[in-house]
Amino acid sequence: MNKFFKMLATFVVFAIVLTNVLSCKHKPTPPKDKSSEESHGVVAEENWIYEPNKDENGNEDGTCTLVRVENMVNTIKESVTYEIPKVRKIKNEKTGEIKEYTVTKIGDSVFYDEKTTGEDGETIPCKLTSIILPNTLTSIGEFAFTLCTSLKSITLPDSLTELGEYAFCNTGLTRIAVPKSIKVIPLCCFSECKNMEEIILPEGITTIGRSAFGANSKLKNIKLPNTITKIDTCAFENCVSLEAFVFPDSVKELGDRIFWKDKSLKTITLPKGIKEIPNRLFAKCESFEFDKFTIPSSVVTIGDGAFEDSYLKTFEIPNTVTTIEQCSFRFCNNLESIKIPSSVTKIGMHIFGGSKNLKEITFDGTVEKWKALMIGKDKDGNDKDIEILKGGSGAREERVDCSVKCTDGTLVYDTDGNLKK
Repeated sequence: MNKFFKMLATFVVFAIVLTNVLSCKHKPTPPKDKSSEESHGVVAEENWIYEPNKDENGNEDGTCTLVRVENMVNTIKESVTYEIPKVRKIKNEKTGEIKEYTVTKIGDSVFYDEKTTGEDGETIPCKLTSIILPNTLTSIGEFAFTLCTSLKSITLPDSLTELGEYAFCNTGLTRIAVPKSIKVIPLCCFSECKNMEEIILPEGITTIGRSAFGANSKLKNIKLPNTITKIDTCAFENCVSLEAFVFPDSVKELGDRIFWKDKSLKTITLPKGIKEIPNRLFAKCESFEFDKFTIPSSVVTIGDGAFEDSYLKTFEIPNTVTTIEQCSFRFCNNLESIKIPSSVTKIGMHIFGGSKNLKEITFDGTVEKWKALMIGKDKDGNDKDIEILKGGSGAREERVDCSVKCTDGTLVYDTDGNLKK
């Protein structure tokens, strides 16, 4: 009997266990949150203010802009990677309704903070060191990251189509890769990035704006894509470590002073088809190797001060040139000889002013034609001596006699820059 009850108890226990196993609902391992895997930064909620964007009719278009970070000096911490989300929930203060908006823009001056404290009124820059941008972003506003000197790197998403003026001016960036969706690098966009060593520009960019990369003191070289057609004034000015530069032949328009004070620049290859050497293109390029430089045969004009204060010793102007603007070779103290073709029909004022060691000018034309070139016009249209050897520092300088060898005779200018009788 006891044996029977033992068998019955065992059966009951087995039945209960089997029933529990069969009735148990399997709970699979939850899938990993991919969004959390892709997220590497702190998505800041408080104090980061977003506003809905509106279309041309004033209606919300489902996107939004990061417009400001309140109390930035205390809100943003060093050594923290922040992340701007793809989607942001925004509460309508009037209706209380909460809606989701796609983040597409960073507004003007969002991280550009000029808090002043104390009697000295010191400027406290934003402490931002790292930030992740969403691949929904299409625009970064003017001055957006200006003075973020602690920002060492940033990845610009392929969705980006517009960069604002001064957007990354005076940041701590060491490298930047511009996405192929960008067509224009605007005014001072990446200027004064004193640690910038590498700039990657993709095919598709057409314009480099004024001072876009100016004063990037560690930049040694840069390769331009074959889609660029315009490089504006001072685009690479004061890049004191820049050593070589090749213009693609796609470039049709050059601004003035592109390489102003680039003291390490040694070689430049100008684009074929260019008509003019811009004003002060080589000015103050003290290391430039002019013996390896060739002016393209398409050039007809040498601009105002184009070679001013440069270190060329001897120079030959090609016979396609018709105009040499004022002060073109002023303050070239190492210049000893130069050849000017008979194709030249206009010479500006003081083209050799302050070039006190110029000994010989070879002119491939007659004495009569040379003397005619020496007569210019004043502001009233009256004839005036262009004083090619005067107009240096404003004070009298000691200089050598300079001879002009023409095809039918030689003229000599004295140490005061006057033509000897």
